[in-house]
Amino acid sequence: MESPDLKDVISTFQDEKANEPVQLAVVTKWMNSADMEVIGALDCFLFQKNHHLRVQPIIPVAEQQRFKLRYLEHCLVSKVESQWVDDRYSAAHDLRSWFFDLCDKKDQIPPGFLDELVHLLERLYRNGDEELRSCLVGSVLEHLFERSAIRKRFQNWEKDPVLQEAYSQAMQWVASRQALPSRQAHDKAFPRLQRSKSVEELTEDSAKELEKYAVHLRQLGRHADASRMESQAQSIRRKIQRRG
Repeated sequence: MESPDLKDVISTFQDEKANEPVQLAVVTKWMNSADMEVIGALDCFLFQKNHHLRVQPIIPVAEQQRFKLRYLEHCLVSKVESQWVDDRYSAAHDLRSWFFDLCDKKDQIPPGFLDELVHLLERLYRNGDEELRSCLVGSVLEHLFERSAIRKRFQNWEKDPVLQEAYSQAMQWVASRQALPSRQAHDKAFPRLQRSKSVEELTEDSAKELEKYAVHLRQLGRHADASRMESQAQSIRRKIQRRG
């Protein structure tokens, strides 16, 4: 059964025609909720379209960013899934895309915030089980490392007794992509999905593109990577359903 706060979040933001201002005090209350469905629904709406602009006074950027950081960490650790709470792989996709987005607008984010994301990934990997570690490497690090500027932020992982395995695996992915004899059409298109900046950019075509890429990976014998792509395609479809 939906909680009263969850119903309020949905009714406030789900109607695309709604344009009434929303008081920051109310949104702050939802952001601090212990109900992850409330937090998940709020994350879904605040980071798409212009819903966040309806909040008056405007949400401080640092507060909004740390809210999302807390939500994604919960999703990655807890493995709880519901209509409004992302599963682990969907949260990993969001974290990776968000990292790319923040790198492209570093002048618009709080100083040191990218370092906080790196520290989050480090903490999650150190404390995570094998399943979480595999998710972080395959769904986040491998693709972040394709950008040399981002890769430099993780250089200290290379010699760390715990983190060096993740670093090595991610670098192997980068090397394998660079060594491909040719770039298939879907091989070129896939990075666009890796850098999707919001849930609005994810469509049924996005899911189909991932599935085509999965076929390509299976042809190369990379079945584990293909399975991750297929899982992400399913996550996209769930996000589209939530978006309504």
